[in-house]
Amino acid sequence: MIIKLKILNGLNKGNEFSFDKLPISIGRSNKNDIIINDPYISRNHCTIYSENNFIYICDLNSKNNTYLNNKKINTPQIINGQDNVIIGKIVIQILIAN
Repeated sequence: MIIKLKILNGLNKGNEFSFDKLPISIGRSNKNDIIINDPYISRNHCTIYSENNFIYICDLNSKNNTYLNNKKINTPQIINGQDNVIIGKIVIQILIAN
């Protein structure tokens, strides 16, 4: 399985990432798999992980929240394979391919 992420707006617009391993961490910190230097994004903003054959996204108590398809998430949510995630003011398209 390959997970592709594409940043759709902001300074990093057009950047694409591909992963064949999970978890994937997203945030401002250099320790993340995807580093986005934006003041509206927390150092450790969210993570994408696998559990029981499903892929989830989880907010990591970020200051500006995480949204999956324009809905704020408070608990881990299943990613269905073609979703948009908003972190801070950045929109990221997530595609899952087998």
